Amino acid sequence: MLMASANNSNVDNFNVMIEISMKGSVKYEYNEKTRCLIVDRFILTAMQYPCNYGFVQDTLAEDGDPLDALVITPVSIQPGVLVRVRAVGLIRMEDEAGKDNKILTFPLDKVCREYRFIRSIEDVSPLLLDNITHFFEHYKDLESNKWVKVHGWEDKSAAEKELSQSGERFKNQRKEQQ
Repeated sequence: MLMASANNSNVDNFNVMIEISMKGSVKYEYNEKTRCLIVDRFILTAMQYPCNYGFVQDTLAEDGDPLDALVITPVSIQPGVLVRVRAVGLIRMEDEAGKDNKILTFPLDKVCREYRFIRSIEDVSPLLLDNITHFFEHYKDLESNKWVKVHGWEDKSAAEKELSQSGERFKNQRKEQQ
């Protein structure tokens, strides 16, 4: 699987690599060395991902992994696929490994016209936000020594800041490795 270079400077147009499809119950992780998706674990709770889940290429979040992204679509997207998205918000979270924020995204209008009117977190259904929050608060409940705490939703500017900082962190790490 080849990784395409991402343009992370524009919160309104960037790539997300899908790791887990909406309605999936298998946690996949992208492995840089093998350049493949690896089964990390099966979710033990009777829950499924409420949306597509992936990461923003060429970023480094505070947990040491690429920045996580939630991609809202009308159907599930195959793992291993890139999708062009725009960010509308951010969910602040932490888990047993530390901060684990995720940006909330929607496909570009060219990709999916259904969500063309959603431009900010205020445009997103509160029920959808509640479903996502509930999922992340409980999907690790049956796993030993694992937990998640959701601190809440923030707006597009918070997502833009997180995206920018994660991109800078990635660039700085690359410079240090050279």
